[in-house]
Amino acid sequence: VMDGNLHLTFPVTILPPLSNKPPREPVVFIPGGPGATSYDDIADVARYRRLRERRSVVMVDARGSGFADPSLTCEANFESLVECRVAFDMRGLDLDAFSTDRLVDDIESVRLALGIRRWLVWGSSYGSKVALLYGKRHPQATLRMLLELPYPPQGGLFVEEMGHRLDAVAVLDRECRRQRSCWRQYGDLKRLYADAILGAQQDPLTIEAAGKSQILDGVALFSLIAELQFDTRMLPELPAAIAAAARRDSPRLADIVSRFRALDSADEEGQRGLAVGLNLSIECPEKLA
Repeated sequence: VMDGNLHLTFPVTILPPLSNKPPREPVVFIPGGPGATSYDDIADVARYRRLRERRSVVMVDARGSGFADPSLTCEANFESLVECRVAFDMRGLDLDAFSTDRLVDDIESVRLALGIRRWLVWGSSYGSKVALLYGKRHPQATLRMLLELPYPPQGGLFVEEMGHRLDAVAVLDRECRRQRSCWRQYGDLKRLYADAILGAQQDPLTIEAAGKSQILDGVALFSLIAELQFDTRMLPELPAAIAAAARRDSPRLADIVSRFRALDSADEEGQRGLAVGLNLSIECPEKLA
């Protein structure tokens, strides 16, 4: 596909229907991130057997992500990002060409190339933002939408996300109060959470987890707990993690974080991962707008 002077190649994977019954309209899956590759989600998507009974699933690595060319893949540290930006400039890549609006163009290009009249548009996390914009711009091609972990389409998400994280702690506190053993062991989780964040901001914690030393001020601790909240496998550990941080029990917190990092590493084995360059090219102007 040509976009001005930019030549784009993006791979497409199609999971066929599971039955021999007459097929229904296909599904297009749009991954999260931005910058995630659909390749990493193939195994998870393949498990949706009811959805796939009579529908094929089209999975696309749009511009800048995964196995697309060009791919804006960088290491998530400052030095690597600077090197990446220099490399992008030397290749003549205009980062303004990498946006949510342009990802919608890529999805539509795939539909036209495959000769699909209408499809069900499935967006996961950030992909739901792309799906909503796609449905708005191409209603004739959108049969239905499946929005998984919906991502608000408006900007300013950083502040909104903080509110959602606090809401999640309130829900956790409420559930803990309903379980006598949890309440006896931890007490008021909302208070512990506030104590942990404020305490770390005034006097950062240091933990040794997964072979690395990490200094946790209030912001870093907030981000760490947010990571634990995002992984449902770690939900049973959340009260203990919050309490350990509030009580400055670094070994206990490090133990929980180490188990989380081990799960995370197992998940990432063999995966392409997030194209950080694409993520920042989209998130910085759109989230802060």
